Amino acid sequence: MATFDIFIENSKRLKKFFSPINPLFGDPKDTRRFLFNVNGIKKAYLPLAMKAIPLIQQLMIAGSVSKFKRSHFFKSNFNSISAVHSSLNEYRLKYDLPFWIHKNYPDQINFNEFRSLFSIFNEGRWVEKPLRIMVRSNLDQDTTTVINLFILWFKVSIN
Repeated sequence: MATFDIFIENSKRLKKFFSPINPLFGDPKDTRRFLFNVNGIKKAYLPLAMKAIPLIQQLMIAGSVSKFKRSHFFKSNFNSISAVHSSLNEYRLKYDLPFWIHKNYPDQINFNEFRSLFSIFNEGRWVEKPLRIMVRSNLDQDTTTVINLFILWFKVSIN
């Protein structure tokens, strides 16, 4: 590999590492997320665990809110589109840790620093195995805050 190729690869990795995360729309770089793109709803990258939710499946099959409104699923389960948005918000709060932190504790932490930790926590929440993480003994305050918020989110989202 030539020196120039190494510089190009390094710039790609740095761009990926330092790209900003918007918790409202999800992290597009996280491989444990999928693109939820439905006309009439803002595009977002949702955790893979949300793919099994019937509402998400039906919205993705319909492809747009207007087609979804005419579906049998909508007519039998919802009164209005605002109820659909409310349900989507509730699911996001239950399944998406960065979204939950942003809604409940805004400006609490820097999401970019904990990209990989959020990914591990989101996946670990829905796997039926113990979640084991090794943390250095000299914790900074933000890491402790993220771990505490994860524990709180885990307790709240069990319902």
